[in-house]
Amino acid sequence: MDVINFISKVPGLPDAPITRTDQEYQPGHKLYACGPRLHEYLLAIGKILKKYNAISVGEMPCVEDPKEILNAVGFDRGELNMIFHFEM
Repeated sequence: MDVINFISKVPGLPDAPITRTDQEYQPGHKLYACGPRLHEYLLAIGKILKKYNAISVGEMPCVEDPKEILNAVGFDRGELNMIFHFEM
């Protein structure tokens, strides 16, 4: 699943704070990567895939906290089976 950790956004879709005054567009990944309902959504996907004995592999870019990745693939959590993350 491509960029699966982008499926939950911060409510209200706020603009990213200005952190780079020399650029027109600002980095906003803290507002859309690993949003507040991510694990709720991943658990729902995991339940569906379990019915069909299917596995899941998700890409999770822009994750700064390794614990967030471990939460997504923890065996007892029932979310994703595997992830790939290019930044770490």
